[in-house]
Amino acid sequence: MNKKVTKSNLDCSISNMYIGIDLHKKYLQVAVVDEKGKVLRNSKIRNDLDELGKFFKDINNQDVKVS
Repeated sequence: MNKKVTKSNLDCSISNMYIGIDLHKKYLQVAVVDEKGKVLRNSKIRNDLDELGKFFKDINNQDVKVS
């Protein structure tokens, strides 16, 4: 599942981000890439709604690491 996140709904310096989520029984593999395909964040998190919410809250708080 891919969800496009744009600057209009996230207050950040990146104009476009794309999120990919691989769903597994006990965990999620979540990747965030910019519009050029550069990986900004790639995390393995527990398959739990609260954990997923924390992940997206971090992105919304501009905690995405760009190197």
